[in-house]
Amino acid sequence: MDLLSGLARFLNVVLDVYQLILVVAVLVSWVSPDRFNPIVRVLRGLTDPVFRWIRQHLPFVVIGPVDLSPIVALLAIVFVRVFIVGSLVAPQFVMSQLLRATAVTIDQVLGLIQSVILGYALIIVIHLVLSRMSSNPFNPFEEFIRTLARPGLHWMRNRLAFSAKGRIDYSPALLILLLSLIWLALARLRPILTGLLLGISLRI
Repeated sequence: MDLLSGLARFLNVVLDVYQLILVVAVLVSWVSPDRFNPIVRVLRGLTDPVFRWIRQHLPFVVIGPVDLSPIVALLAIVFVRVFIVGSLVAPQFVMSQLLRATAVTIDQVLGLIQSVILGYALIIVIHLVLSRMSSNPFNPFEEFIRTLARPGLHWMRNRLAFSAKGRIDYSPALLILLLSLIWLALARLRPILTGLLLGISLRI
């Protein structure tokens, strides 16, 4: 039993460290870092293979400009902690508590994804409104909005060539529709997943 407890503690430390590395790597990627920086190279070397594997085997995690592979990796760590580490040391009560914690974590992560989707849809709406006005191309706020909206609109135009034919560009409206559908799907998925895990935890 002591051996299993020691192994579980070791795995917990490894998972905690790698979880921190994932979070730092994601935060660093948002600021367009120097890819030749030694720290950046180490972070990418430790995380890119995992992200690449997730994208190859779960292609749906890349939704336009939104890459959910880091979130999938974090969820995988949670499940490993619950079902592998927990099974080494935990009695049924602890497993039940871990399942409940997993349900809460999944609910929070899906809620965060919904917030990101909602925020990006709002950015597209603002971009659409500004594009219909005689805006100032040198305005920092407008340039910021264009920078954020451009990848998503570019992705939509590449996937649906008809969305930007002629003088009318339908890509903003189609992207907003797609984001809305994803948001609604997640809104239905959240209570199902959390309810399933909470139900299992009550039966243990």
